[in-house]
Amino acid sequence: MNKKAFTLIELLVVIAIIAILAAILFPVFAQAKAQAKAIAGLSNVKQIVLANLMYSNDADDNKAPIVVQDLVGCPSCTVVDEHSWKELVAPYVKTVQLFQDTQNSLRTVPDVHSDPAARAAFGWVPVIIPANITFAVGYQSVNIQMPGQPGNFVNYGAFSMTSLPSPATTGIVMETHSPNADDGPYEGWHQYVAGDFYAPGINLPTAFVGKWNLSGDAYSSKAMNGGYFDGHAKRITYGARDCTAYNEAKTSTVTDFWDISGADLNSGGGYGWEATNCTTLPAAFN
Repeated sequence: MNKKAFTLIELLVVIAIIAILAAILFPVFAQAKAQAKAIAGLSNVKQIVLANLMYSNDADDNKAPIVVQDLVGCPSCTVVDEHSWKELVAPYVKTVQLFQDTQNSLRTVPDVHSDPAARAAFGWVPVIIPANITFAVGYQSVNIQMPGQPGNFVNYGAFSMTSLPSPATTGIVMETHSPNADDGPYEGWHQYVAGDFYAPGINLPTAFVGKWNLSGDAYSSKAMNGGYFDGHAKRITYGARDCTAYNEAKTSTVTDFWDISGADLNSGGGYGWEATNCTTLPAAFN
């Protein structure tokens, strides 16, 4: 029986077709993977927001404070440990893996409350904490301030969530590269360098160098997933978060992402940092 084999030209044609199809499909697969991560990240933020709301329901309507300290020797108190808001709301989610931002390049790096080196430098005990309360960098509490109280950032103490005038526009959780428990516009945009402070006697770990404090890695670094006090979560660009809302709030009764009202912005006192947060927004993120 005679068997006709493929000629060299036929084989080359087939290989060329496969290569063309691969070149077309691989970017599509990459985009689909990135979109899946973005959806997972938004879902994470939504569930973290709901965990905050459930905590509030059990705490007489009070939001989980950014940090809670264990003190001894009071009234001249000594801090022996510090717990972040993540630890407080963790019982309301299925797993702490939910606090790993799927698109954040620092998602495997422990935050300052979970890093043994930082805990030892601050004098917190124990130095190594259990896995079920160990959290990564990625999601931070939005440090807001109540209208009419410039400089009074409320998240370091308990406050009633129903006291917010515009819960649908006020952020509660956002994606960042910060190792800390919270972030706020008072910091302004900053690109981390090797000499930045991390803990007493310790500079910022090299994994953070080159990252921007107020951004994550979602949506090609043009936007982030943010969660709001009314329970919803959505994608928001950094320009909209730091500039558009700030400018619109000046002529609106609705507060911006940081809970700042137009009346406050137009009062001329105590809100210069808000404008700085917009003016320092890097062009790459706008």
